[in-house]
Amino acid sequence: MNSTDKLPPTKEPAGSLALDPCSVLHSLGWREGRDQFRNYARMFYKRHDTPTRCAGNDDKAGVQVCLYVSDLQGRTNIEMEVCGGLADGTWLKLHNYALPQDVHGVLALIPRIIAVWEAASPPNQ
Repeated sequence: MNSTDKLPPTKEPAGSLALDPCSVLHSLGWREGRDQFRNYARMFYKRHDTPTRCAGNDDKAGVQVCLYVSDLQGRTNIEMEVCGGLADGTWLKLHNYALPQDVHGVLALIPRIIAVWEAASPPNQ
């Protein structure tokens, strides 16, 4: 095989992960923390630029997205969450689960959860 030949794509068994999601998240600058209510999962968080800030953290730009990585019977599960305070004093918790097992597929869904956050936030917050 010479350098111009392309290798055929490898096929992962159904339900397997090509890459360890925790390693990928670390390499992309996600920080790891602890969630006292989810001791079964590893929590990763990262702030994302959004027009609307969390009213409880209005000194910080954007909104924080959390990803929870857990293993149940050999299957990796990833959940996504945005939780923040609105200008009217109420709080909103968006929880997205049953996500793809591929961490890059999960990361591709972040704009959607941010769009939901923005749609629920009153203007001029």
